[in-house]
Amino acid sequence: MTEAKKDVSQFNPTRKRGTYFVNSECDFFNLAEKIQFEGFTSLPKGFFRDGYGFAKPAGTFLKSALLQEFGQKIKLCISNKEKSSARKQGKIWELTINHQDYLRILEGLRDFNKEKNIKSNAHVAHTLATLFPKRFSSQKEVPSIYSYEKNKISKILESKKDIHKELTKADIDAIAEIYSKVVSQKQVEFKSISIAEDAKRKNETVYLTSVIKEFKRKITNKSLSESDWQKFLGNYVLLFNTSYVNVIDKLNIDLRGKYPDFVLVNLYGYIDTYEIKKPNTNLLKHDDGRDNYYWDAEVSRALIQTEKYVQMLQKQALEVREIIKEKFKLDVKVVRPRGYVVVGNSSQFTNEKMNDDFRILASASKNVDIILYDELLKNLENLLVRLKKKVKTEPEKRSKRK
Repeated sequence: MTEAKKDVSQFNPTRKRGTYFVNSECDFFNLAEKIQFEGFTSLPKGFFRDGYGFAKPAGTFLKSALLQEFGQKIKLCISNKEKSSARKQGKIWELTINHQDYLRILEGLRDFNKEKNIKSNAHVAHTLATLFPKRFSSQKEVPSIYSYEKNKISKILESKKDIHKELTKADIDAIAEIYSKVVSQKQVEFKSISIAEDAKRKNETVYLTSVIKEFKRKITNKSLSESDWQKFLGNYVLLFNTSYVNVIDKLNIDLRGKYPDFVLVNLYGYIDTYEIKKPNTNLLKHDDGRDNYYWDAEVSRALIQTEKYVQMLQKQALEVREIIKEKFKLDVKVVRPRGYVVVGNSSQFTNEKMNDDFRILASASKNVDIILYDELLKNLENLLVRLKKKVKTEPEKRSKRK
C-alpha cells in the first residue's frame, strides 16, 4: 500500500500558526528540516510551495549566509509580528526572521538579479553587434552602474529610516539641485501642496540658520572690506526681504560710470537701489557747541550719493529699463524708487541723545533710508522664528485633518 504524501505546509487558521516541511532532497534541508510560521493562516509570500525553502534568489544567498554563520541546522521561525532575532538554546540556534525583513532581502536580491540580467543581455547584444554587424542590429553600450532606473532612488531612500544622517555633502548638494529642478519644471504632482510647502520651509530654515551664523561671524570681523560685504549681502541677505525677487549687481546707469552697489527688483517689477558700507563705519559726530549729533562724513557722502542715484533712476527711467532688459532680460518699472544705505551698528549709540538724533536724521531724508547691520540681522532672526513656527505647526495641522 502506497504511503500518503504529506502536505508541504500545514496551518491552523485559528491560532495563525503553521509548519512548513522542507524537502529532504534539497540543499535547504541542510539548514532546517522545517520552518515555523507565526501570524499567518497560509503560506506567505517568498517560499517555494514544493518544500524547497526560500524562493529564488534568497534560496541561494540567504541560505548560504545562514549556514556559514551558524554552521548547523537551526530552529527557524518566520514571524509576522516579532522582530528578527537569534539566540542559542543549548546546541541549537533559534532564529526568528520578521517576514517584512525577509521580503526586504528577497526583493533586494531580485532587483540585483534584474539589473545584472539587463546589463548582461545588453553587453552580449552590444558585443555581437560589433562582431557581426550584418547579422545583429546595432546596440547601445552597456548601461553604467550609475544609470537611472525607475523607483531606484526611492528604494534607496526608504531602505533606512535615518539614511539622511549618512548623506555626504555631495549627496545633499545633488538632492537639493534635482529637487529644485523637479519643482521648477513641475515634472510630478506632490501628494499635497502642504507637504511641498512644509519641505520648502524646512529647507529655508536650514539655509537661513547657516546664513545667520555666517552673518554673526562676519559682523565681528573688522578686517572685511566693503566689497566683501557687498558680495555677502548680495548673495545671501538682501533677497530674504520677501518683497524682492531679483538682485542686479553693479548696474551702470549713467554716462560717467557711477553706479549703485545693487538695484533690487520687487515682486511687481519696481526697483530700489542699495548702497553698502561697512558695519564698523562710524555713523555720527558730536557738535559740542550745540550738543547735537550729525552724520559722519562717510555716511553723509553715502546718503548724498544714494539720493543722486534715486534722482538719476527717475530722470533716466527709459534708459534704465532698456539697459536692464538688454543685460538681464527683466522688464522693470522705474516709479518712485527708494534708496537704502546699509551701514553701521546701533552698538555705537552710547547714550539716549545719540539714539534720538540718529532717528531724527534718518527720518529727514526724503528718498533714502538707513539700515543698520544689527537691524538687518534682527530681521533675519525674526524671519527664522516665523519659519520655525510654521514648520512646527504644519504637521500638527495635517494630523488634525486626518
